Amino acid sequence: MSQELKTKQQALHQLQLEASEREQQLSEQKQQMTALEKQEKALTQQLDEAKAALNSQSQQHAEREAALQQAWQEKLWSRMEALQTQLTALPDALSKQSSEPGQ
Repeated sequence: MSQELKTKQQALHQLQLEASEREQQLSEQKQQMTALEKQEKALTQQLDEAKAALNSQSQQHAEREAALQQAWQEKLWSRMEALQTQLTALPDALSKQSSEPGQ
C-alpha cells in the first residue's frame, strides 16, 4: 500500500508538473496574442493613415490636373481670340497695303 501511495504521489507530481508547463505555455501564448493584437492595431492604423494620405494626394492631383486643364483652355481661348482679331483686321490691312503708292 505504501508503494501504491508512492506511485500515485509520483503520478500526481508528474501531472502537476505537466499542468504547470501547460499554464506557462498558455501564459506565453496569451502574451503573444496580446502582442499580435497590438501589432494588428498599429498596422491597421498605419493602413488607415496611408489610405487617407493616398486619398488626399489623389484629390490634390485631381485639383492640379483641373487647374492645368483650365489654364490650358484659357490660353487656347486667348490665342483663338488673338487670331480672330488678326483675321478681322486682315482685310483692312490688305486694303491699306494695296492702296499705298509704290505697289
